[in-house]
Amino acid sequence: MTAPVMSPHSVGAPQFAFGAISEPTDPPPDTRAEAARLSATGLPVVLIVTHSYGGGTERHIRDICERFTGRGIFLVMRTTADGRLLLSWPGRAGPVGIAFPHGTDTGTLTVALRPFGIASVHIHQLFSLPLDAAALVSALAVPFDFTVHDYHTICPRVHLKTRDNRYCGEPDVAGCAACLADHSVAEERDIEAYRACHAWLYRCAARVICPSRDVANRLARYHPAARLVVAPHDGLCAVPRPAVTPRPLAADEPLHVVILGAVSRYKGAGTVLATAALAARERAPVRFSVIGTIEADAAALPPVLAVTGAYDAADLPDLLAVCAPHLAWFSVLVPETYSYTLSEALAAGLPVVVPDLGALAGRISGRPWSWVVPWDAMPEALLAKFVTIRQAFLKDAAANPGSNGSTGKPDAGDFYHRAYLRAPAAAVRV
Repeated sequence: MTAPVMSPHSVGAPQFAFGAISEPTDPPPDTRAEAARLSATGLPVVLIVTHSYGGGTERHIRDICERFTGRGIFLVMRTTADGRLLLSWPGRAGPVGIAFPHGTDTGTLTVALRPFGIASVHIHQLFSLPLDAAALVSALAVPFDFTVHDYHTICPRVHLKTRDNRYCGEPDVAGCAACLADHSVAEERDIEAYRACHAWLYRCAARVICPSRDVANRLARYHPAARLVVAPHDGLCAVPRPAVTPRPLAADEPLHVVILGAVSRYKGAGTVLATAALAARERAPVRFSVIGTIEADAAALPPVLAVTGAYDAADLPDLLAVCAPHLAWFSVLVPETYSYTLSEALAAGLPVVVPDLGALAGRISGRPWSWVVPWDAMPEALLAKFVTIRQAFLKDAAANPGSNGSTGKPDAGDFYHRAYLRAPAAAVRV
């Protein structure tokens, strides 16, 4: 039996308050009266467009709305569980929402939205939305931002992964065609047509918000004229990053390596299992724990690998205290755009090991007790690295065997503080 793969941020985690309702209020609110009430605040109204799948996107939207409470009004548009379109906003006594029936056209939706006096649109995700987002933005005639949470606008496989769940290397058109030949959605096998369908997001967005420099550099190869802005998600929070606090390790104690979150195949489930199995066979002084879930046969887990199961993000500090790991390992096999689980490890002051692919290596640059390994490293090389790191712990847990640098600052960037709500004066024509 395969263990379930579940996002730690979507199982019991606090949801974005204005979008937490999954059903419309009964009776439906008077939208014109509600729009007048919100307009009377004099605050800019931002329409957020997203999916209903939770995860890091939901967390980021929640952080935006909490950060700008009292400075902006946020309407959220997403699908309901049964596929209808839900519009929600902050009411006097909690979130308020209305659901539009299946097949609602752009004109009807525009008429419903106009009384709110929307100043700008912020697109986060277009998955599962039963509407033409480009037509809606055009009809509203306001500028829009697009935040990149994954690479679904570049590749139908979303994470730049091959059919065997590893980084594809971003080949040419012929290489993409070969990779997508067995894709489940026939119309998404033509990579040129697929990218052309999403190109308006990059051509017309006032700002394409990239959570890391790696994302911006990667997207610039596909859309060199896009108005790219690097704005780390943690820039929404003014909490300083704590210093690294490596836990002492006894001479007869194995190095305890933790992997956080939902470890799917593209997150490196196979690599984790193989490395743990090798450690068990060789009786290496290393053991592993997954705080979260792993895509694997539960009956075949190596004896040196423990799995806690899905968790509520709010409980992670307590889970880490009980688990007491020495090191957090990020085994992902595709380029991450950001990673909130890395944020959580850094907030806990844990030493970390990350791949040299995607945003993670850049995020730990200059941080002590932090190591970068090849993303495609074999289990033998990874186990050897962990054994070497263990020697560093034994030698002096107060020393710095990793890179040098300060750890007191959160990810750089003040875009959200200075510029986020200052929308351009005119819409970019869609």
